[in-house]
Amino acid sequence: EYDRGAFVYVDAPAPFKFADYAGGRDPAVDAILAGEEMRSIANIALADGGASAREAIARRVSENARYDWWTPPPFEDLKRVGYDLLEDFNRPEDAVEIFTALIELYPESWNSWESLGRAQVAAGDENAARQSYKCSLAIDPDTFEDGDLRALIDASETEVRMPAGCPVRE
Repeated sequence: EYDRGAFVYVDAPAPFKFADYAGGRDPAVDAILAGEEMRSIANIALADGGASAREAIARRVSENARYDWWTPPPFEDLKRVGYDLLEDFNRPEDAVEIFTALIELYPESWNSWESLGRAQVAAGDENAARQSYKCSLAIDPDTFEDGDLRALIDASETEVRMPAGCPVRE
């Protein structure tokens, strides 16, 4: 099991009402006993791959949108999982999926796009990485401390276009 932090973020709400209490029911336990997916996104990514984790994120966002108090997985948690997949487990394609989910949740973050670009380079897709880096630079031109990232954009033989989903248009 994957658990590198002091606690694991729980993103499966189980609203508890007095009627549940009076009836001897517990919505959290009931969901577990019913076989609902309750693993963390990190555990899903490690066991089933990045695409499965991305699908789980989308499903949880959709299912829990009715709760105004529910929030999607935190930025830093997803970023950590993506970089763990990329650096510790050498699974760049899975990292691309996690970072794609990150930009779907946090498209205004230069860091989401920059992280996606790093995973795309590791996965061998430099053209997509150039687009991700271009978006990151458009959001915040002062983001890159590493000149190699800017050099990758400049090395393109064709015009680098802004990727779909980038909040900054050309």
